[in-house]
Amino acid sequence: MRRDTDRTVDELLRALAHPHRRRLLRRLHEQQTTDGRDTVSLTTVETALDATRERAQVALHHRHLPALQAVGLVEHASDEQTDGGTDSRQDANDDDVAPGPRFERGITVLEALDE
Repeated sequence: MRRDTDRTVDELLRALAHPHRRRLLRRLHEQQTTDGRDTVSLTTVETALDATRERAQVALHHRHLPALQAVGLVEHASDEQTDGGTDSRQDANDDDVAPGPRFERGITVLEALDE
């Protein structure tokens, strides 16, 4: 049992290791607390990253979102619509990222790192 917990923590920390991933999670958390929205637009996140828009898009879609999704920190609308299914979130947009089932745990870790 302890090894499973250690593995989960290791996976979470690996996912949070990159500053762009942490920035995406912080931005999503900020949207929730200030605007009451439960999604953030990838376009908004891309403009906040220190890279050209094209590079930021490629990195988010091919590296950062998959890493965050793999550990349940975020959900991305276009991924939930694969296999002919529909997104369960109202007004979901292919450009939207929403909190995943382990989002709050990730925010707790980020806040601890900030202290």
